[in-house]
Amino acid sequence: MKLYYFDFRKRFRGGSNFGDDLNVWLWDRLAPGLLDDDDRVAFVGIGTLLDTQKLPPENAQHTVIFGSGAGYGETPTIDDSWTIYCVRGPRTAKALGISKDLVLTDGGILARRAFDFQNVPKTREFAYMPHVWRSYYGGVGWEAVCRRLGFGYIDARWPVERVFREIATTKTLLTEAMHGAIIGDAFRVPWIPARSHSSIPPFKWHDWCESVGVEYQPHDIVELVDPKPETGTIARLRYEVKKSIAAAQLYRLAYTTQPTLSDEGKTKELEERMAQKLEQLRSDAAAGKFRLD
Repeated sequence: MKLYYFDFRKRFRGGSNFGDDLNVWLWDRLAPGLLDDDDRVAFVGIGTLLDTQKLPPENAQHTVIFGSGAGYGETPTIDDSWTIYCVRGPRTAKALGISKDLVLTDGGILARRAFDFQNVPKTREFAYMPHVWRSYYGGVGWEAVCRRLGFGYIDARWPVERVFREIATTKTLLTEAMHGAIIGDAFRVPWIPARSHSSIPPFKWHDWCESVGVEYQPHDIVELVDPKPETGTIARLRYEVKKSIAAAQLYRLAYTTQPTLSDEGKTKELEERMAQKLEQLRSDAAAGKFRLD
């Protein structure tokens, strides 16, 4: 059974994305020996992967879904070659036409079992995590804005454990990255959703938020695009003005907005149920359920 996920390194200039890279970091730690290189059986985990542009993967004769979500494009047709253990949220289940009994939450919640977030000291009041695309195109500016405010800056292109530590050290996380919010919530860090671009689809946010019993109410902020070396003086001045606006907006969000955090009891329940689903998957695999030979 081979891990299938959206790999930024292959598709976008050798870069990476925290939400997708969680797959590589997490599953071998929690279910050692489950995954191998047999691409005839695809394990589809963390990510907004349930659309016809991504699934089923090439060569896959059987597709296993575990905590994935819909949110981009047309959803695929489910047939007997699919085994669904759980999906991200109720909107995904409705889009796929499957039972609500298969709704759980995003697989990222299991990071609680693989990273000791409770013993990480809180060293700063606020941090901001842009969406990965905003980091690619405006990361220099956002890091400067955070430095000006005395906030932490968290980049979705960083290694998984570094992002974990940066989130865990923060008392309140401002985030445009959904998996920043997912891990913040799992690590019991209150979070405030921001949005700097209309391309961020609300479907997947609502889907996950409904799974943990909170509402998605994003706060619009300015978009930053770092100037290129050939950028003229006027454009650079506009960029500096935008950074000042961004700083004012983040400051206002941090100090005037009530952050969100799911109920601790609900979170523990979802974590336990997700762990039970993973154990069921491991048992099924060991019993030969997905053997094709």
